[in-house]
Amino acid sequence: MHRLQYPYRLLEAFAVGTSYWHFLKNNRHLLSFGFLGTFFSGFGQTYFIALYSGHLREAFELTHGQLSLYYSLATLISGISLMWLGRIIDHVPLRLYVFGVCFGLATACWLMASAHSILLLVISLFLLRLNGQGLISHASITTMARYFHHARGKALSLATMGFAFAEGIFPTLAVALIATSGWRGSWMLYGFFVTLVVTPLLLWLLQHQSLDRPKPDSPPSQRPTSRQWSTREVARDPVFLMVVPAATATPAIITGLFFHHLFIAQQNQWSAELIATGFVIFALTHIFALAIMGPTVDRLGAPRLVPFFLLPLGLGVALLGIFDQSVIFLIYMALTGITLGSSSTVINSLWAEIYGVTFIGSIRALNQGIMVVSTAIAPLLVGIAIDGGATVANIALTVTIYMALCIALALRACRSIRHRKRAQEYA
Repeated sequence: MHRLQYPYRLLEAFAVGTSYWHFLKNNRHLLSFGFLGTFFSGFGQTYFIALYSGHLREAFELTHGQLSLYYSLATLISGISLMWLGRIIDHVPLRLYVFGVCFGLATACWLMASAHSILLLVISLFLLRLNGQGLISHASITTMARYFHHARGKALSLATMGFAFAEGIFPTLAVALIATSGWRGSWMLYGFFVTLVVTPLLLWLLQHQSLDRPKPDSPPSQRPTSRQWSTREVARDPVFLMVVPAATATPAIITGLFFHHLFIAQQNQWSAELIATGFVIFALTHIFALAIMGPTVDRLGAPRLVPFFLLPLGLGVALLGIFDQSVIFLIYMALTGITLGSSSTVINSLWAEIYGVTFIGSIRALNQGIMVVSTAIAPLLVGIAIDGGATVANIALTVTIYMALCIALALRACRSIRHRKRAQEYA
């Protein structure tokens, strides 16, 4: 009988989405900080930096392979650094942390504009990846997870939407500024923008919010766990080790496959217009999933949803490997958007629910560091497979099997979490 209630609870979760406007109005400053933190991470995202790849190859006389190697190196180092620098957010005032990250991001932009050696290029790429893709979004998501409890899922969903909006705006911005100011001039302007607009705006938004302690707005079922886990304890926890493969699978697989979409399109004789249409569908389902998953997490709890968010991506990749019709690519992109929109909200809520919020920045930094490293390795592994003669079907089959293993581990972790909660209730 208890299981029969789940469909009705899902409908209730959908209805909760209508309260988004009131939730945003009542928490507009902190939620705006969350959204803008992920939005301005666009300066360090791959899709944005990739628009400058031709100019960088020409300016530094690099081949495609050489630039990819330097970029992967910078990404790997940033991922490792994130595991340490991300922990600092738990020990310093949030406004000071955000100021330092913005300073690092502005420095990265100016360094890119003035770089005339390979060493400075790698350093600027490292700082862009660290402060852009890594720390500024880390500050945003960590803040949402720490200071919201009753509506943590909605807060995380709204903040994560910044990524989707940046994907639509930042490429257009880059193309326009390169055409009017040159590629070096555009990076110089980005540095001034971060200094004069982004930094004071984010600090002003935080000034309107008391950040001394998490909001006491949670019902008993959603209150922070009584035990506040340290990063060292989490790293040794079997539950964390079983969830991490699923938590990092989404960004790693998406990066690995998206980086080689041209190969997939050539193999199946798909047009560039089809790829572009697929990205539109991907963006729409991404935002839709974010809007739905927030209230769903708040109603059902993240642990119940962990084993399921990979299913749409797994189905999409399986279809991509079996069929070569153009409509399959659109279905694959739609399902990928659903998984991407679900994974961030579920995983970031999960860490707060089962490990507490005292060290949530350190815990998330550990997960994000592993994620960044995996996204640096994934395109390389797929590229090696392609060079070795692998077909789209071979790659899709391998990825599907890996996701099945991730889901199996997540199911076992889910059972462990339930047993742990029962033990705490009877203790």
